[in-house]
Amino acid sequence: MRSKKYNTIASSCLILFFVCWILLSTYGKYNYTVGDFTPADVKLTVGLDILQMTLLFMSLVFGLIAYALQDEEGYAGINIIISLALFVLTGMSDILTIYILFTEPVHLQMLFK
Repeated sequence: MRSKKYNTIASSCLILFFVCWILLSTYGKYNYTVGDFTPADVKLTVGLDILQMTLLFMSLVFGLIAYALQDEEGYAGINIIISLALFVLTGMSDILTIYILFTEPVHLQMLFK
């Protein structure tokens, strides 16, 4: 019965991940060298990106916990597979973005103005 609770938490995190994904595609602005937007827009984008990756990681962790508790319904495996696939699809661009933000001081200066 406890595994059902963890499956519900993992599924909720995946749903919130997709909500963040929609918000990022709507409001996300990474290329701030071109355009007329403020550092607040970039902060919003980075914040949503970090929230998105946190939700995806939580979904994976709770899916693994549910799988370890011998889930008979099979939803834990589905949550784990979806989380890992989304890590591969979205994680590469996030790692690149974070690398660029923290290795080039010009980008950090704009964030903290």
